[in-house]
Amino acid sequence: MTRRAGVLCSLLAGSAVLFAALFFTCPEARQKFVFPDTSYCDYRVFMLPCMESGINYSPKKINRFDACYPPIAYYLASSLSTDKGISWLPQKREWLYLASIALMEILGLGLILGTLPGKRLLAFGAVVLSPAVISSVLRGNPSGWAFALVALFLRAYRSPDARWRAVAALSLALAVALKLTPVLFGLMYLAENPLKPAKWPWRQIALAAVAAAVLLLLPFAGCGGFEAMGRWFANALENSRHYSMQDPIWGFVALVNRFDPSLEIPRLTNAAIVLTNLAAALMAALALAAKSAYARLAAIGIAMAFLTHHDYGAAYLLPAFAAFLADESFRDRPEARVVTLLECVAWFIVLTPLQIPDPAGGSLNFALQGEALLLLAAAVVIRIRA
Repeated sequence: MTRRAGVLCSLLAGSAVLFAALFFTCPEARQKFVFPDTSYCDYRVFMLPCMESGINYSPKKINRFDACYPPIAYYLASSLSTDKGISWLPQKREWLYLASIALMEILGLGLILGTLPGKRLLAFGAVVLSPAVISSVLRGNPSGWAFALVALFLRAYRSPDARWRAVAALSLALAVALKLTPVLFGLMYLAENPLKPAKWPWRQIALAAVAAAVLLLLPFAGCGGFEAMGRWFANALENSRHYSMQDPIWGFVALVNRFDPSLEIPRLTNAAIVLTNLAAALMAALALAAKSAYARLAAIGIAMAFLTHHDYGAAYLLPAFAAFLADESFRDRPEARVVTLLECVAWFIVLTPLQIPDPAGGSLNFALQGEALLLLAAAVVIRIRA
């Protein structure tokens, strides 16, 4: 690990320690959006369509517990927890559900950071309490499972052993069946020879595609069939519309509204949604043009962050963060110092668990993370053009 990577990890690890200390000593420091004080925390919201709806994927208004995940996610979750608690603390088998997500997050981090050349423990401490990890665990979102599966895919998809390559393909397929957006990591199959289809690993691609289709579609047989499939797709689009990271495009609007709520400048507009999707498509295309592993993973991670919930989406940036810590391919460029400094600032904003309060008592982190992603995107473009 380079010196600047060690400094960045030390700062992140220090902020994680301070965050933990504030959590245990200052109740007012426990931001509600990180630590909900309502019985309707995310792991119950996620399960409510299974527990209370008599119609699978019944159409409901967004923020009214519409079922927006593929059915296999509900099958897996309901096998671990269907208990309805009356407080934020997990009840009965909910502990088992959250423990499975925590375990998968830790395993995923181990797979990703285990490839670093040194100071792996420091790197682990730098991100273990980051929003990318803590949100999935405390909110009980199944993205924690998908993250670990993506980590396994990245570790094994280029293995000389055909059996491990098959495991990688099946891991990616299950991640896609759980969360959809990890399909972007399939670009890793094409990235080394983007213009030479004859050199693409077609066996692994076919295995992943077929397995993903089966795992995604077959469970609908017990959830209302093809009719439910249409309702699920509509719910998923609506969920993406409301919760994707549009703040990278309109982050300054969110910041202005935080400081002067009377302005009420609209952020979730059709223009913002179009720009978000275009930005995601552009970053996905840049992943195929990138030569370094860091730029490639960062482009994919940023594309996913534009399309998914900001906290959960940040987890898919962790492979790029690990590659950033180990990357040396850019250091001899004349612009390397400035670009690397900006990247370090951006990574700190994205991964620090410390909450920056706004005048209303909320947090500025969401909007700032969006602007940090723009810095990372600019750095990726510079690295690709260099």
